[in-house]
Amino acid sequence: MHMDAPKWKIGVQYFISNQIEPSLTPDEPFALTQNFTALVRTIDDTVRAAMLDQPPFQTFSDDMKPTEFETFCADGFFSTRTPLN
Repeated sequence: MHMDAPKWKIGVQYFISNQIEPSLTPDEPFALTQNFTALVRTIDDTVRAAMLDQPPFQTFSDDMKPTEFETFCADGFFSTRTPLN
């Protein structure tokens, strides 16, 4: 997955606006503005590390054909299912 894709940047901004900013105290928005680039880098690095640590994302590609994406989804679904008791 390309972490520099425009949709990814929109998603990160949405996360910051809807998850981080509402939790800030009145004195903290200035710090967010001052450290915005570092925060985005931290989010990117954290997500990238989590993706590399999870096998399904190791085979994901932005260039997948529809049938390859279906197989990717099915493999992920069937590998995480647990037997019914």
